[in-house]
Amino acid sequence: SPEWTTVYPFVAREMFRVYGDERAARDHWAPLVRYLDWELSRLRDGLAITALGDYLPPGYGGNPPEDTRLTATAYLHRALLHTAELGDLLGEGPTSARYRQAADGLRTAFNAVFLAPEGHYRTSKDPDYRQTSNAIPLAFGLVPAGARASVLDSLVKDIEQRGDHLNTGALGTSVLLRVLCAHGRPDVAHAIATQRTYPSWGYWHENGADTMWEMWPLDSRSRDHYFQGTVAQWLYENVAGLRPGDAGYRTFTVRPDARTGVNWARTSIRTVRGPAAVSWTRIDDRLRLSVRVPVGATADVHVPGTDRSRVTAPTGARHLRTEPGFVLYRVAHGEWEFTGEA
Repeated sequence: SPEWTTVYPFVAREMFRVYGDERAARDHWAPLVRYLDWELSRLRDGLAITALGDYLPPGYGGNPPEDTRLTATAYLHRALLHTAELGDLLGEGPTSARYRQAADGLRTAFNAVFLAPEGHYRTSKDPDYRQTSNAIPLAFGLVPAGARASVLDSLVKDIEQRGDHLNTGALGTSVLLRVLCAHGRPDVAHAIATQRTYPSWGYWHENGADTMWEMWPLDSRSRDHYFQGTVAQWLYENVAGLRPGDAGYRTFTVRPDARTGVNWARTSIRTVRGPAAVSWTRIDDRLRLSVRVPVGATADVHVPGTDRSRVTAPTGARHLRTEPGFVLYRVAHGEWEFTGEA
């Protein structure tokens, strides 16, 4: 089941991303290659196969009915690219090139089979629209540029038709809120995150939950199970806006793109280089953003705003560009304070 077993290359990649420690990648390189080559050897019609899929979405006590090759192929594609990045780090260029080529082949087969003429992803087994089948390709960079708008529109439409409810299991839930924010719909992410009726995290809370559960129904068999709990990652990375970059926070990103319905947020983390922190506060029509960058690190700070002239940046912050909704600066070690548009 690549959706589960590709956690192996994922963790090796994350160990370097978060800690800057390449030993895990070096020590595990040979079995990583054996594992991925085994997955590639068992492709069928250019697609990966699995035993699980988007496990435990609402209404199903196990696997949903759609063709599970969709999620299996997406996760294997991501694993190949992660491992190619590790190969670059370790000087394993030929293997990295081979895995990127294999990933390109998976992407081509994936879109040929699952991207429907109506502009969203579906499988021949779908009983209805499947949010995970569209959120995962958006999250993993599988959607052709010309189809991104239609895939996103279809996802938002389905969420709204369900009364701003998700319809995802373990896989889709892990990316749904962040995908919506990355594609300019933080309002929809906020609506899902603050729901109080089934299925939602608020529904759990209204019924006495103080931990994350395995399943959306109240009779969930496990009451301490992070399966559907990735709303927490969204809170840290999108609401507060602190996201890891690479090489042990040698680089990281500040981008609070989920400010809908929220007037302030703050978070910090003790990195291997020292504390990194972000806090922001909305007052009237202005937003004040404070960033702490540890020694030996640089941060790309996305300050909310559409016009650089309306953003106040400290001396030493290097302006990189203006993008939709944000003005981007790069800063090094120190304490930095910006003001932008609320």
